[in-house]
Amino acid sequence: MLHELQTNLKGDVGKALGERLNIHLPTLQTNLLNELSQRNETAYATWNTQLETLLVSYLGGKRMELSPSPAPSYTTAAESAYNSKVLMENLMTTWSRFRGKRQFASIDKPNEYTYPVQGLLADPEVTTSIEDWWATAGPEILWIHEAPQATQEHSMATNMVALAHAAQVPDVASFCRWLDSEGKPFNQVDQFIELLYESIRHFCEKAPEDFSTSLDLSASRFSALDGTADSIQPALSILEDLISQNSGHHLVIVDGLDILCSSEDPVLADHLTALLNTLMSIKHRVITKTLVLTTQHMRLLAELPGLVRKVDASSLDGSGRFFSLEDFERGLQGSIGMEVDQKHA
Repeated sequence: MLHELQTNLKGDVGKALGERLNIHLPTLQTNLLNELSQRNETAYATWNTQLETLLVSYLGGKRMELSPSPAPSYTTAAESAYNSKVLMENLMTTWSRFRGKRQFASIDKPNEYTYPVQGLLADPEVTTSIEDWWATAGPEILWIHEAPQATQEHSMATNMVALAHAAQVPDVASFCRWLDSEGKPFNQVDQFIELLYESIRHFCEKAPEDFSTSLDLSASRFSALDGTADSIQPALSILEDLISQNSGHHLVIVDGLDILCSSEDPVLADHLTALLNTLMSIKHRVITKTLVLTTQHMRLLAELPGLVRKVDASSLDGSGRFFSLEDFERGLQGSIGMEVDQKHA
C-alpha cells in the first residue's frame, strides 16, 4: 500500500487513507494533502514520514518492513506570478462572504492617528527597553506588563503605531478587549482569529509589487479562511508563506494579549504560541518586531522559547524619559546597519 501511494501522488490520498486503514484522521489528511499540493521533494519527504509514523502507530507489531521502493519522480511545482493587489483580492473574496454574516468587532482599531506625533513618555526602564529592542538586529518580542489603562486614547500602543506611520514603517496593530461597545463579552477564539486574519491582511498588502513563487497563494487556498476555528491551522500556514515572500522591517503590536489566555484554553494557547513563533522566525527576509502589551502576567510568554524581552511596568510611575520620533528612526537605521554587518560577517 505504501508503495502504491508513494508512486501515485496524483491519487486521492485522503480517500485511500480512510478506506485502506479504516480510520478517521482529518487533520493528518489535510496536512498531507496540503503538502502534496506543492509536489516537491520536501513535501514528499514530510508526507512519507507522517505516513510511516501513522502505520507504526496503528499497526504496531503487525507493521511489516517494506522493501525499498524505487526512487519516486518528483514534479517541481510551477511558479505563479502574484502581487499585493492579487493577494488582497484573493483574501477579500473569501473574507467578504462571512464577515457580513458574523461581523468581527473584537479588535478595536483606531482608524486615524491625527494628534501630533512626537513620541511617548514613560518610565526610563520602559523607554530604554523599547529603544534597545527596536535597534537590535533580527526579529524579537518585547513584552511590557503594564498597569491597567483607564482609556485607550494615546496609550503606548497607539503612540507606537503613530510613530510607525510617521516613519513609514509597515505595521499591524490589534487591540483586544473584554467587552464590545454594547457591554457584551467578546469570544476569545474569535479575537484570535481576527488577530491572525489581520496579520494575513497586512502581509498580503505589503507583499512585493510583482513576484513569482511555487507556493500556493491562490484564491482557492484562501477560501479556507471562513472565520471558523477550523480555519486557524490553514491560516497559520498561509501567514508563514506570506511572510516568506515579504522583506524589510515590520512592526506588530498586540495590546491586551493576556485577554486571549484568560480562559486557559490549551488549544488556543498552542495557536498563540504558533503565531508568535511564526513572527519570530529567522529563516525569512522579514524582520518582525513584535510589541505585546498586557496587564497580567502571561505564563505562555514567560515560557516561550526564543527572543522575548520582558519589562514589568505594572508598578512604575510612568514618568521619566521620552522616546521620540527621532529615536525611533535612529533605532531603525541602527537595526538595518546591524543586519547588513551580520550578512557580510
